[in-house]
Amino acid sequence: MTERDADVDLRLSGKIVSRCCVEYVFILEFLEKHARTVIRIGGRIYIEYSDTRLSLSGEKSTEAAQACFLFGKTVQKALGRQDGSLDLSLGWALG
Repeated sequence: MTERDADVDLRLSGKIVSRCCVEYVFILEFLEKHARTVIRIGGRIYIEYSDTRLSLSGEKSTEAAQACFLFGKTVQKALGRQDGSLDLSLGWALG
């Protein structure tokens, strides 16, 4: 079995980040009519988009605040990796 075989599709494709919180960890919430999904991300969060790369810590408020632009973005793909990491692809279209 390869590492990719152990990936878990989190079934968030097409869902919109409804809430983005920082409480010494990053918290993304996806709210729907009859469901609520919460992802807590401890440690550092690495964000890549366009030509920008961010390495942020939920424990440092000035860093963590930079991740708030994730609010309102639509998930294209979400995979839980075997090593416990999260691979989350988001739509970057404005609007």
